[in-house]
Amino acid sequence: MENQLFHKAAHMVNSVMRQVKTEDLGKPTPCSKWDVNALCNHILSETAWIEPLLAGKTIAEVGTALDGDLVQGKPLEAWQRYMQSAVNAASSTPPETTAHLSYTDKPVTDYLNEVGGDLIVHGWDLARAVGVEYIIDDETARLIQKGAEPTMPMAREAGLFASEVVPKPDCSQAEKLLAAFGRDINWGI
Repeated sequence: MENQLFHKAAHMVNSVMRQVKTEDLGKPTPCSKWDVNALCNHILSETAWIEPLLAGKTIAEVGTALDGDLVQGKPLEAWQRYMQSAVNAASSTPPETTAHLSYTDKPVTDYLNEVGGDLIVHGWDLARAVGVEYIIDDETARLIQKGAEPTMPMAREAGLFASEVVPKPDCSQAEKLLAAFGRDINWGI
């Protein structure tokens, strides 16, 4: 199946979003600049962009339509709406289609894998913030890290990723991935 990482991300993040309560929205997250509402909004924004980008639209054509608070106090409802549209688009868009991103054009499969990796890492952030179990298996962690490595220095320089955390020598692949993305695996414990 094409876009396996994206579909896995949809499933993993769905399991966390189902457990986010309205009273959680003000809680802090491992993403120090974001509370749960802001983190959910980022996840929703990533997801909401999929349908128009897979339909061939450019960032300029979408304009400000997806700006603002997409959560609107109902994270699960918003997630279900945007994710369903994204999954439908991902399932029906030919892999040779080009997604016109803000920084380059990419094949749809590459774009969806990138989004999938981002969603999985942010799913961990959200799970930690609301206190639910979330497991990133080693194969998935390896795949995300391999896909992110070429752009990680540029993304860090642009402020998109936190500084890398030095992982323990005997840690799991998932812990290495989270450290590469600047996550303290002990956050919230």
